[in-house]
Amino acid sequence: MNLALSVIIPVYNSSEYIQECITSILDTGLKSMEIILIDDGSKDHSYDICRALSKQDKRISVYKKKNGGSASARNLGMVMAKGTYISFVDSDDTVEAVQYAKAFEEVITAEYDLGCMNIILGKNIVSSKPRDDNIWRQFIDEPVYMHSLCNKFFKHTLIEELKLDEDLVVCEDMLFCAKAFIKAKNIGYMNRNGYRYRMVESSVTHSTDNVKKSVDDRKAAKRIAEYYCKSGTDNEFKRFICFRNQIAALRYLTEVDVFSPNEYRKCVLNNKSYGDLKNLVHKTCQGHERPSRRAPKRHNNKMDWVPVLHMMLKKRKNKLKIGSKGGL
Repeated sequence: MNLALSVIIPVYNSSEYIQECITSILDTGLKSMEIILIDDGSKDHSYDICRALSKQDKRISVYKKKNGGSASARNLGMVMAKGTYISFVDSDDTVEAVQYAKAFEEVITAEYDLGCMNIILGKNIVSSKPRDDNIWRQFIDEPVYMHSLCNKFFKHTLIEELKLDEDLVVCEDMLFCAKAFIKAKNIGYMNRNGYRYRMVESSVTHSTDNVKKSVDDRKAAKRIAEYYCKSGTDNEFKRFICFRNQIAALRYLTEVDVFSPNEYRKCVLNNKSYGDLKNLVHKTCQGHERPSRRAPKRHNNKMDWVPVLHMMLKKRKNKLKIGSKGGL
């Protein structure tokens, strides 16, 4: 491992953006770096573009594999990586060259196990700073910052035994990052706006239906619990797991065509409390009309999830055994 940084980029049908993405990384001026492109069975010209760019710069290597999802592509990239640190970039995003390079310089100087930088999201800057020694409050309050793989530099030795869960379509990044934060002893938060996120409707995050997101969210939360509980738990961690279960329940309710109390029970059984879920519902429903007391109407063959959720919370909390204390 004689390189400072390995940048891993999973590529799938990204011909429109991939050249801009790679160019932004090359513009950082980092010499001791490799860019690993994993083409995940693209059906457009992404692979050809990657091959052409690799011939222009020896720091770029290209691998092609059958389609298996971004998690499998990133896992392959980690096997190939030779850098002391590893970072991930999505093929439709870019980095801010100067800020990215300076953030990495800070990581190298401080020898962080895990270094985090800010995310540019449209006109907003998503940032964070350590408020205490408990990361789980940050995972609740700052999910975009904490869950993202792409605003972080991971020490290779920190994650060499970790893999992204390939059966998850979403939340695999949250699970991976949670494990890395648990393992890391020295974490740095750089106030550098180094990563620019592009909103693409065809991306997996935006195209996956909420039922699948709900299922994967609960799977990821369960696996984090299994991983973390080996070293004990605390109240903030329990709040985080309950919060993810609540989000999963809300995601599910936005998608189902026929509302099923049994399915709802599966989603919310492990919530910390009825009150917590109710408060989250009210916060989520801001801007919607207050639900009618009458039975919810159907709109476009889907049941209006807002009054359904309120109705279920009110009428079924005892049947679902969501108590005031609850637990995992």
